[in-house]
Amino acid sequence: MPTDTFTANGSFVVPPAVTTINGQAWGAGAGGGGCNANNLTSAGGGGGGEYAGNPSIAVTPGETLTVEVGAGGPGAPAAATGTSGGATRILRSGTPLLVANGGTGGTNGGIGGAGGTGGTGTTKFNGGTGGNRTSSSGPSGGGGGGAGSTGVGGSPGLATAGAAGPGAGPQGAGGAGITTGGVGNPGTAAGGGGSGADGAAGGSRAGGDGARGELWITYTSAVPQEIGGGAEGVSTVPSTVPVAVGSMVG
Repeated sequence: MPTDTFTANGSFVVPPAVTTINGQAWGAGAGGGGCNANNLTSAGGGGGGEYAGNPSIAVTPGETLTVEVGAGGPGAPAAATGTSGGATRILRSGTPLLVANGGTGGTNGGIGGAGGTGGTGTTKFNGGTGGNRTSSSGPSGGGGGGAGSTGVGGSPGLATAGAAGPGAGPQGAGGAGITTGGVGNPGTAAGGGGSGADGAAGGSRAGGDGARGELWITYTSAVPQEIGGGAEGVSTVPSTVPVAVGSMVG
């Protein structure tokens, strides 16, 4: 069965004879918190993106579905909270058919952001929670891991990164926490949260960026084929004709 993979916004034209698609969505990771030049504190990590899947989304042959891939949340500048990650969605005329939400940004006060949650689908797993700083002058919080197709994203330990969730897919780990002063580390696609900045050596520093989301659409096309003697029947075979329009891979 062919799979069309989207790493940016685009559209999907349903092939002939296809009445059901399998959608899998990964929300984007959030940015980590930033540090202020006036203190030596460290910031919290951004939350990882959610996973949502539905293997039986009803569609109509020839219709065009809109695909939105969540953008990773930028890490915060000095003394600010990171930006939340965007949601990854399949829509029909503006109505969502599948949604995986992005994580929440880490704060400059050292609190990690929540992992993405609350999407729609028959199978859903939350993104990992961003890490809290260990103390006002300790290591920054790492980013939460992106959720996988069979489990939640990992939450980081002391100055580490949240692991990617289990299952087949592109889910990525969060950025590792900073221990010696510096900007936050970015999360890994898809859906890893960025770590918070660390101000151990003074100076304003930005949090790490969260990673983009991703979306997969898989389908089987039933197309007419000739059977012996010239009779026409219907055989279920994978389609090899490119049908997605927009930014995608595969």
